[in-house]
Amino acid sequence: MNKQKNYGFIEPEIKDEDYRFGSGQIDVPILRLDGQWDTFLPIDEKQNLNGLESFNCTAFGITSQIEILLRAKYNL
Repeated sequence: MNKQKNYGFIEPEIKDEDYRFGSGQIDVPILRLDGQWDTFLPIDEKQNLNGLESFNCTAFGITSQIEILLRAKYNL
C-alpha cells in the first residue's frame, strides 16, 4: 500500500517570545495614527515609463514604500 505524504497546512507554534504584528512588543513611534497615507502616495507609476513596461513591480513597489515613509516622517 502506497501512503501519501500530507503536504497540507501545518499550524505554526507561536511562542510568547515571538514577535506578532500589531502587538506593541517593539517600542517605535506610530507615524500615522489615523492610518491614512493618501497624501504621501507617489503621484505617478514609475514602472511604466514612456510606454515601456519594465516588469519590475517588486523593486518599484519596495521603492514606493520607502518614498512614502520618507515623505511621512521627514516631509521629503
